[in-house]
Amino acid sequence: MTRAASIILAIVLAACFAGPLVYDKDPLLIDLDSIKMPISPEHPLGTDNKGRDILARTLHGGRISMLIVIGASALTFSLGMAVGLVSGYVGGAVDIALMAFVDLLLSFPTLLLAIGISIIMPPGYLSVLIAIGAVGWVGLARLVRGQVIVLRESLQIEAATAMGASDVRILWRYLFPQCLPTAMVAVSMKMGGFMLSEAALSFLGLGVQPPAPTWGGMISASRVFITSAPWMVIFPGLMIGVTALALNMLGEGLGERMELH
Repeated sequence: MTRAASIILAIVLAACFAGPLVYDKDPLLIDLDSIKMPISPEHPLGTDNKGRDILARTLHGGRISMLIVIGASALTFSLGMAVGLVSGYVGGAVDIALMAFVDLLLSFPTLLLAIGISIIMPPGYLSVLIAIGAVGWVGLARLVRGQVIVLRESLQIEAATAMGASDVRILWRYLFPQCLPTAMVAVSMKMGGFMLSEAALSFLGLGVQPPAPTWGGMISASRVFITSAPWMVIFPGLMIGVTALALNMLGEGLGERMELH
């Protein structure tokens, strides 16, 4: 499962980041003589309602979508690890306050909270990244906190404390490496959901703004033509589905491997 997912993701990443170098058509070029053209040698995936090449827009849109998912995953990992480590190790009032905030965020539907954050920020690449990452870290924080509570009672941590190691050194040198595998698996399992969240925000007009292409934005702009020009919706939708599925498979495969070890 992990190998198949890795191969699929490698193909998607290669297509998105290297594809535009090979297929160098301008994804923003409007050609009123080629409006809603079906699949042809000149336009392998057809054109949209403004004559723009669907393949070029799909490749460039995938680049933006993947960068948002990667950035949101990095933000989720950073916030979740930081809050989980501090909350679990320090305990007391700090733990209570941080977990109360986490519980508050968990009480809201994830996508609804991401939409709320997107609305109060100017639309664009960074806003979508922050909106997705800002709601994705709470589950990771709870997971890391639980692991730290168990680890801080271990002989290794007691020995480090007895030798005069500072709290920062204990967190960074001993606790962080032991929580890292679990955190990486947890984040990898969230990446498929991040892809769907990015598509949903772009579909609602809260993501990267036109004319810049994203997969969700392409579907949103083309949904009214689904009966007359279905290729405008099918190909970006297919890319979202395949990529999200591969990310979920990768996360599940990594989780199974970690359980075996």
